[in-house]
Amino acid sequence: MAACTPAPQHRADAIYHNGAVITVDAQRSVAEAVAIADGKIVAVGSTEQLMAQWRGSETTEIDLQGGALLPGFIDPHSHFFMATMIVGKVDLQGPPLGSIQSVADVQQALLAEAQRRNLAAGEWLMGWGYDENNMVDGVWVDRFNLDAAFPDNPVGLFHVSGHGVILNSQALAAVGLDEESPTPAGGVIGRNDEGQLNGWLMETALYPVYPFMFKLDPESLPELIAGVQQLYAASGITTAQEGAADLRAVTALQRAASAGELVMDVVAYPQSHLLAELQGQQDLDALRAYQATDGNGPGFRVGGCKIVSDGSPQARTALFTAPYLVPGPSGEHDWHGTALMEQAQLNQQFAECYDRDLQVIIHANGDGAIDMAINGHAAYLAANDEQPGQVDRRTTIIHSQFVRQDQLDAYQQYAMVPALFTQHTFFFADAHIRQRGEQQAAFMSPMRRAIDMGLRPTNHTDFMVTPLNQMFLLWTAVNRTSREGVLVGGDQRISVMEAIAAQTINAAYQYFEEQRKGSIEVGKLADLVVLDKNPLSVEPMALRDIKVNQTIKAGKVIYTRQ
Repeated sequence: MAACTPAPQHRADAIYHNGAVITVDAQRSVAEAVAIADGKIVAVGSTEQLMAQWRGSETTEIDLQGGALLPGFIDPHSHFFMATMIVGKVDLQGPPLGSIQSVADVQQALLAEAQRRNLAAGEWLMGWGYDENNMVDGVWVDRFNLDAAFPDNPVGLFHVSGHGVILNSQALAAVGLDEESPTPAGGVIGRNDEGQLNGWLMETALYPVYPFMFKLDPESLPELIAGVQQLYAASGITTAQEGAADLRAVTALQRAASAGELVMDVVAYPQSHLLAELQGQQDLDALRAYQATDGNGPGFRVGGCKIVSDGSPQARTALFTAPYLVPGPSGEHDWHGTALMEQAQLNQQFAECYDRDLQVIIHANGDGAIDMAINGHAAYLAANDEQPGQVDRRTTIIHSQFVRQDQLDAYQQYAMVPALFTQHTFFFADAHIRQRGEQQAAFMSPMRRAIDMGLRPTNHTDFMVTPLNQMFLLWTAVNRTSREGVLVGGDQRISVMEAIAAQTINAAYQYFEEQRKGSIEVGKLADLVVLDKNPLSVEPMALRDIKVNQTIKAGKVIYTRQ
């Protein structure tokens, strides 16, 4: 006779059944049902077994209706807090996310908002998501065509890359920039052929703009944070990242956690140059543990520090060893992009982080910037007589867009995590092909190669650069098809299960949290997402049509699709 498992003293709070339970465990097994209690997973197996052993009079039974249950998606890199700053700003995204395809479209969208607000002379007007690659006639927004529509108001547009803004004359005057302003190291101040400012400011040239365009009302922050959380939860995300936190972000998120306002885990990475100031204000060691939680979440913590080494490839500020095939942002020839700092300064920032025992995540898009990141890590190890792998650092190279094979070899040597960004294969691949050539574009975000080498790549949206939609992100990793329908590096496509792992268990590993989240296994947090269809059984091109029905954080429902 088969052995009987004794009935548990504590029945399950909920049992999910009648769907595919994609566990993402080591065997990548698919189960029939899951039981949860007290915010954790207590059983995984057959429906018959779990109903017999874990169902009680107060157990809620959730019918998946033939859909799927996955681990909650873990966001390896985005800008959670920065997303509060786009609220109330004009959406200037192009197709398929929006309708902006010309300067006239931009002007009309801004004028409509000005009319709606009854904008007075001198008031700022701001937009976000502008991408010059969407301009069908090739004419870009600049200072002068913004002036034509708004001669009496400062206007600023956030570039889709997050690495630049476009200002009109009123805005340039407000931030104190004119034709005599020097270009800062690591920055780009755009000029026309006559030497006049064209309104484009990239990378470090952005810094004077921050106090004007990144204003937040402290009293409105709870509402803004709640709204951003719903955006993330609606995408099935249960752990979010603020990937370039300033002191304001750390303070605001810490307050939200203490007030019980967070419904998901949020991990922040303060910019490395702010560490000394942050440590002077707060106990940095204490901030590394989740705040305002018993360990089950939701909560907030500082995960490490962020370094930025270059710019954006679609904006032509990413740093490459070979020149772009097109001129730079101000018409520069033999243009290689921009390093935001010298190697010695980058090495010092690695030391600032590692000396505090902090994980480093470093933004590096172009292969030149990736060289700098690897060299910065190697320099610290050499200076401290540390062997590769001696300390489990999980240094993460954010984006790694145009990584070379020899650099992947270095990732393997140093046990680095490649945080890849396959949505570029849809949104920006056509621009990359024009600017970098087909061969280099085909190897961007090389998921297949990284997995085959035994690395544990993650995949992210870099929201607000691209949408949060996790099923669309998964679709791009599996299909690698551009906006114009071009297959981009077909040999770098991966399976659906591998793509799910990149957004769950691999992401948990990136955060040093693979023992408590990222897969559906007994003892782990009940961080879950319910999908209306099984991604393992639909056609690859249909993956992006799958909907999130429900998101669960530590056993509590935080989103339900209406």
